[in-house]
Amino acid sequence: MIERGVNFPSRETLEKMSNVLGIPIKEFLAVSDNNIPLSEREETISKIMGLLHTLDDKGLKMALKHVEVVVGR
Repeated sequence: MIERGVNFPSRETLEKMSNVLGIPIKEFLAVSDNNIPLSEREETISKIMGLLHTLDDKGLKMALKHVEVVVGR
């Protein structure tokens, strides 16, 4: 329900999510300078960053190789 915007998490829940995902709380509240919600692209990048923070060093290296293949490097 949080992901769909039906409910907003408490500060305690945001702190727990931040700790588990290894990303700052502000990432959950990110809006542009004009108070417009994140674009789909920015939201996708934010989700990717959150997932990357959960990987160990081996997983990060593997993820980097996959991204390099996608961008053609």
